[in-house]
Amino acid sequence: MTDLSPVGRRPVARRAFLGTAAASAFWPAGAGAAPPAAINGVLIGKDGWLFADWDALRGADLKMISRVTALMNETIGILKSKGIATAVSLLPSRSRLFGDHLPDGVTPKPEAARRYAQALQELRAPGTLVPDLTVPILAARRARPQDPLFFKADTHWMPAGAEVAALEFARQVHEKVPLPPSSLPGTQFGTPVEMEHVNDLARLLPAAQREQFPVQTYMMRPVQGGAGEDALIDDVAADVALLGNSYMQPRYGFSSILSNQLMRPVSLMWDVNQVGPYRMMLRYLASDMFRQQRPRLIVWNIHELDLEYQPDRQDIWGQNAVPPRTFLSEVRRMVGA
Repeated sequence: MTDLSPVGRRPVARRAFLGTAAASAFWPAGAGAAPPAAINGVLIGKDGWLFADWDALRGADLKMISRVTALMNETIGILKSKGIATAVSLLPSRSRLFGDHLPDGVTPKPEAARRYAQALQELRAPGTLVPDLTVPILAARRARPQDPLFFKADTHWMPAGAEVAALEFARQVHEKVPLPPSSLPGTQFGTPVEMEHVNDLARLLPAAQREQFPVQTYMMRPVQGGAGEDALIDDVAADVALLGNSYMQPRYGFSSILSNQLMRPVSLMWDVNQVGPYRMMLRYLASDMFRQQRPRLIVWNIHELDLEYQPDRQDIWGQNAVPPRTFLSEVRRMVGA
């Protein structure tokens, strides 16, 4: 698994958590009821859970989602024309998966509840593989309620949650994407070790409240022969490439589980969420990794909340913003379409 992200990169909150007010995120529970206020962009939920206010199921712009999925479909079509298949890893909101831990007095708006299903339908329309990752994660919650899948006070999943998603993703790739056997092995693992995680949401709270949300430990399966959470395998010849945000960093293990299950190397390029899925695609297509080994399959990662933001949104992507037409032109140029 080749990781082309900067050495030592650590997850950060989404673009200052967008600084939006929590009041717009929910319907009030009853007439005149005011939704709970966010503290520095953080909603304090039940049972020790924290939620970023941008990661709650606020009202959705379903027309904008259709524009974004159309742009993604056009991009995927360009890649397909050059013999490169694409599968989309659509990450569901924490609030969608763990809504029972949201603060009392809030109910997600109905259009937001439809957002994930609409995106699945539109992205799948041209025949693209887009697994519904809510299904295996919610099933794992029901089957093993004692096993944590996401951190309580952090925006990310635990390795256990990433593994559940990666196993289902790999299963569907096996079923629906024709990949020839690889002459190189997939990732193998060493003995699990206990790690300690930094809670990015808890760190945003005032000190007195921060202490109420202790750091959680988790079990990590290190790459065999590696040394630590960012240990890597040399896989320059990988024919599967994973492009993603901080959910995909090596410490959570999605890419290594995918490699293990596909029985082949998987190259990885990730960065923090504010870089965005469009700039990540352009970075990859401009990289030596792509020039030296064109992939048979790209796994393109996008978070559910990013479905409403086109690539030119500077308030979301900052210096990584790019006009949609420019983005598509660059993709065509880089792949020779």
